[in-house]
Amino acid sequence: MTISHSDALAAFELLRAAGVRPPQATPDAIAAAWVACLPELDGASLALAVRAHLRDGSPYWPTPGQLLARYRPSTEGDADTAWAHLRDLRSRHPGPPADPHGPPWWRLSEDVGAELVRHRIVLACGGYAALAQRDRAASLEAARASIEQSASYRAWYRSDGTVDPERLRGVRPSLPTRAHDAARAAAASYARQAVAADELREVARLWREHGRTEHRPPTVAPPWRLDTDTATEARLWRALQAAGGWACVPTATEEDSATDDERIRYATARAAFCRVWRGQETRHAQAEAIGLGGPSSVAGLLRAVGGALALPW
Repeated sequence: MTISHSDALAAFELLRAAGVRPPQATPDAIAAAWVACLPELDGASLALAVRAHLRDGSPYWPTPGQLLARYRPSTEGDADTAWAHLRDLRSRHPGPPADPHGPPWWRLSEDVGAELVRHRIVLACGGYAALAQRDRAASLEAARASIEQSASYRAWYRSDGTVDPERLRGVRPSLPTRAHDAARAAAASYARQAVAADELREVARLWREHGRTEHRPPTVAPPWRLDTDTATEARLWRALQAAGGWACVPTATEEDSATDDERIRYATARAAFCRVWRGQETRHAQAEAIGLGGPSSVAGLLRAVGGALALPW
């Protein structure tokens, strides 16, 4: 997610065309400042923030911080802004967001060749549960066979020359042909120098290190987050669950074409979301008022209790 220079220039022109007087700087300089100061936004998000600024009726040129606040709900943001933020995300992400409380997915390697080879080893051994129960000799044999197959560049193709999706495990179908070729070459190159026993040990170590959870298959795109700020992400997630989940957040197109029953469902979801969001805002404000630094600040709570009871900590 990033703003291109052309996106920033388009937002600049929109503000100027709407009658907002720009500061004493060139359009290119202002665009460069937005690109540098707003890494959280992309072109669509910047356009949304600029439109929100214009609809608010402000005659002044927005700072980068004001644009970010227009787009993303802060801890002081209202429920309507948070709901609009979710709807914007829903229009850009058809799949559900990552659960901030769920087990984190991890990769077998940052190197795509090693990742593909190790992923196929795990599959060849029947998965982690089977790998933990199998005889070591049997696991080594399965790993050697998998590595031997991966070492052949042609093994990633069908006999008729087309890509075999069962063999090309770990490469997303959306990748262009050049990326497919690079991944195939990287996997074959890594497999030629891989040692089955070492790869099995590394896979087992990574599995234990990550709490015996499943790694993210290379075929699956990484999950996206509701917000880069952990606290805001958690608050959005709690309010979203109260609304009924991701499917209950409508896009503009879905709402325009909704039936009466669907409109009632969307309105009910929005009301539930806003109720929980406002409740979280109230608790956050109360915690700030007594100096806890947030509702989850254990240190602040200890300071408050210790002061009241005159304890030595």
